[in-house]
Amino acid sequence: MKKVLVITIISLFSICGCESKEGSSYFRANQVLKERAEKDKYYKTADDSPIPQEKKKSFRGLKYFAPTGEFVFKASFMKNGTPDTVNMATSKKEKQRKMLKYGKMSFTYGVKNYSLNAYVILPVKEPKTLFIPFGDETNGSLTYYGGRYIDIEEKQTGDYTLDFNDAYNPYCCYNSKYSCPLVPVENNLTFPVKAGEKMLKIKD
Repeated sequence: MKKVLVITIISLFSICGCESKEGSSYFRANQVLKERAEKDKYYKTADDSPIPQEKKKSFRGLKYFAPTGEFVFKASFMKNGTPDTVNMATSKKEKQRKMLKYGKMSFTYGVKNYSLNAYVILPVKEPKTLFIPFGDETNGSLTYYGGRYIDIEEKQTGDYTLDFNDAYNPYCCYNSKYSCPLVPVENNLTFPVKAGEKMLKIKD
């Protein structure tokens, strides 16, 4: 799995309609739209884009939910004392991806508390990126049936912003030649996450 775009995590207050140093929620929405335009351009033109070469001419960009503050959360991260090494299953049965089960990202939606396991892909690179694969109730209808991913750079404190506007599809959503980590059962959320990338069917 390649990280195409480094997502800058910005404070919750810049998207929720509150005034902030950046100005207002309008700033964060513009930032999200700018990042998406850059990614669409990369996917259409880059040699290592997951879009098959023969499909690039007709490629008009990915599909997205509109930027929203509903799925931006203040979250806490608890690192595992001694992270276990796990072999995560992938979209190709014969291949597995070796990762550290690094900790849990916890947040509250409505009146319920949720947590997602966060992983670090081996070999470890600094600064560490927390890889958070997740499923939700939009999978298979509005979003890719196999779930989506979020990447967050590790911080020195345990306080994070978990922004599902940054949720992205695995490469195998666009091209079957790729081997993509499958979402662990415990990372399936029991509500629809209408934020981030939608499903886009591109056949090889």
